[in-house]
Amino acid sequence: MTIAARDTISAKEAEVYATINGRVEKLAYVVDFEANVEKNKTEIRSLGRRMVGHKTTSLTGSGKMTIHAVTSKFRTMMQDYVKTGQDVYLDMTVIIDDPASDAGRQTVKLSGVNVDSTNLVKASDDDSVAQSEINFTFEDFEISEAHRL
Repeated sequence: MTIAARDTISAKEAEVYATINGRVEKLAYVVDFEANVEKNKTEIRSLGRRMVGHKTTSLTGSGKMTIHAVTSKFRTMMQDYVKTGQDVYLDMTVIIDDPASDAGRQTVKLSGVNVDSTNLVKASDDDSVAQSEINFTFEDFEISEAHRL
């Protein structure tokens, strides 16, 4: 099977939404977004077997995004935790829909997203625009629409 070049998916054809305290907000300032799932495995050893087996015992969800530093939303979440001890968990939905591709639309919802780290301040004397990197974990995910190819 071969793939037509037009069916590859442009990475720019994505939208990211966050649901924070019941309010849905389009994160139009996202520059780069990545979410990963990693299997956690236990090594299984037994007599008479030279190869070590591996048993999946759980999964870990983590990710990162780079944003234009036009909002203090994620910094404020960190400050609120420092001041009140109340941590914020949110849901994020990423929709990838390249109209030029026959692969179709993909929608992934991440649940229980919790910010691990973000820049408080980042400045530079070069000609770049201010950006901030945010690392996070998540507790569940659902692929409600999957690519067809």
